[in-house]
Amino acid sequence: MGMNLRIPYSRAWITKSDLAAVRNVLASGQISQGSITKRFENEFCLAVGGENGGGVGVGSGIAALIVALWALDIGPGDEVIIPSYICREVTEAVIASGAKPIYCDVGLQWVVTVDDVKSRISPYTRAVIVPHLFGIYADMTSFISLDIPIIEDCSQAFNLMPDWQITGDIATFSFRWSKCMTTGEGGMAVSKNPKLASRMRCFRDGFDARPHRRLGAPLSDLSSALGLSQLKRYPDFIERRRQFAVLYKHYLDKIDKSLLADVPFEQNMFYRIPIKVPGGWKAHHMTFLEKGIAVNPGVLELQHLHLVRSNVGFCVSAELINQTIVLPIYPAISRKEQRYCLETVSHVLETIFSGN
Repeated sequence: MGMNLRIPYSRAWITKSDLAAVRNVLASGQISQGSITKRFENEFCLAVGGENGGGVGVGSGIAALIVALWALDIGPGDEVIIPSYICREVTEAVIASGAKPIYCDVGLQWVVTVDDVKSRISPYTRAVIVPHLFGIYADMTSFISLDIPIIEDCSQAFNLMPDWQITGDIATFSFRWSKCMTTGEGGMAVSKNPKLASRMRCFRDGFDARPHRRLGAPLSDLSSALGLSQLKRYPDFIERRRQFAVLYKHYLDKIDKSLLADVPFEQNMFYRIPIKVPGGWKAHHMTFLEKGIAVNPGVLELQHLHLVRSNVGFCVSAELINQTIVLPIYPAISRKEQRYCLETVSHVLETIFSGN
């Protein structure tokens, strides 16, 4: 198309210290899962409010969800409640465990709410997966009151102690290149419950009595070295995102305050900036792309539509997928790129809202 992409949707923030950490492991020759992975597991677990030994590093975010479901004894005949407005990997993890996904709607702030989950609970419900989406934290306190095991999916939002800590029975994380921090590929499941943590480690390493439940998805020392380096700088990740979000608000509120009306600025670590525009991503992403900025639809599809062709019971999710445009916001962006992004996004949105 001849388009000059100036601002990609995301870009990993890799520094000289990250490169040095990876080179050191390469030079050692010990690059598979080993002592560096164990150190990363422990340091990450403590950083998010877990206890020493409570973190289990795995090869992907979906692998983290699978070992979490297995540790809760979830399998055939069981139901797991998940939002329809989510990426397909969450559905795939539930199916891989042998359980049936039961979909629920989300609230106007894109994250799942306890009221809709309550209406989906049945005698077969064995867990609820609660994702924090776009950096926006779901109300975990309300879910804990359900007295059902809660898997807290933190792949798109987590902070560090003392400002934030995990609260679900198990918290899962993805460390793909585009996530909050990266190990290239990888993930982690964290629990404050030593029994659950031990079970997850057994499922990963194959020491469980049921060999068909082994998950061959370790996290390597090579990946973990990058993770440790990124974790050390993670407060800077958060601060850079926050500063960029404040600038977005300054620019976008001048255009139309409805754009960010449902984006909370308190319970948020600003993994992405979702806005609501009539027509959403489908109607406008090419206009942004022509200006050199890649935006995202948030989710590609509503998961419940794989089972039924109706949006009855999922009215908010259906509204969001037709309105949401997710803007890039990541710590690797330069000041020059940031300025171009803010000015260009503002110009595109002004054009959309003026009808020209």
